[in-house]
Amino acid sequence: MKVATLIAAVTFTFPPSAFAAESAPTTTEYTAAILDSEAKWIRALYELDTTTLNMLHAPEYRLVMPGGVVEGDIFVKNVTARYAASNNALAIGKRPYRVTEQVVQLRGNVGIVVERCDVDNSQRGAGVLSGQFVVSNVWFQDGQSWRLALTHISRIEHGM
Repeated sequence: MKVATLIAAVTFTFPPSAFAAESAPTTTEYTAAILDSEAKWIRALYELDTTTLNMLHAPEYRLVMPGGVVEGDIFVKNVTARYAASNNALAIGKRPYRVTEQVVQLRGNVGIVVERCDVDNSQRGAGVLSGQFVVSNVWFQDGQSWRLALTHISRIEHGM
């Protein structure tokens, strides 16, 4: 229930002006811009580029995942420390995060990217999640760029 409340809060904090204007970018252009931001975010995670992560994250960014909620600044510090400590996955070029399906929904200046992905963290040691997940990222337009407000991760359980 908290996740639904947070998404609603993010959705309604943006002005309705994004719905108007004849010169506004098309849905295709918005979708391409959001997916470009999504790709930059994932690349920044792999490259430990905290400058880009902080640029793409909204000040109120949250990660909701199995095990709890992580604030944006703590997320960046934890990811950097975890990847740096286990650098073998990055050093050999292994990409543990593979998107198998992706859908983008637009609502004015808010874009929601829902991905089904396979995550293989077996080379990164114990305590790092592996498996199949649904990842939802909520992006909003901030001037000419898109910023990430919320990431929600759910494990896909098989055999249920």
